[in-house]
Amino acid sequence: AFGLLYGMGAAALADYAYNSYGIKLTLTEADERRNAFFRAYPQFRQWQKRQSRKVEGSPGMKAYTRLGRPVECTKPVEDDGPFHYTRSLNVPIQGSCAEVLLEALAALPEAIIDLDVAPALCVHDEIILSVAEADAEEAARRLERVMAEAFLRIYPNHPDIGLAAASIGPDWAKAKS
Repeated sequence: AFGLLYGMGAAALADYAYNSYGIKLTLTEADERRNAFFRAYPQFRQWQKRQSRKVEGSPGMKAYTRLGRPVECTKPVEDDGPFHYTRSLNVPIQGSCAEVLLEALAALPEAIIDLDVAPALCVHDEIILSVAEADAEEAARRLERVMAEAFLRIYPNHPDIGLAAASIGPDWAKAKS
């Protein structure tokens, strides 16, 4: 689960497994799976330690997005202390991904100006378009290009293979399947 990257503990993992997939895990089982994940991917645990230490030791306990947007990682003392560990891990990833989405949205109108298409919805890291059937294939190609180019503006040294994939369907659910 991506939540493990952002500091999800065993209890939250057990809840997520049950609520998302109907899988019942005891706290011990969830903790074992969590530990197995970090044994398989120790670089994630190392990054978490570096990132949380850096934020906790910084003035104002701020984490930064790729474009430098600061986000405070503090929480009220009554909420178990001043440092918000999961936010310190979430901001550089999710905040930076939000910046990519905003870059893509800014470039989208020009890319689709001559098509019978309108943006319908943004969900997390997805842009959903309402498109005339005749323009669907071209709109999908342009959306993929706009999203990949936006990603590369934020992460210029990243490989440019497989950055975005558009799908077509009569509604969002069918397009995703």
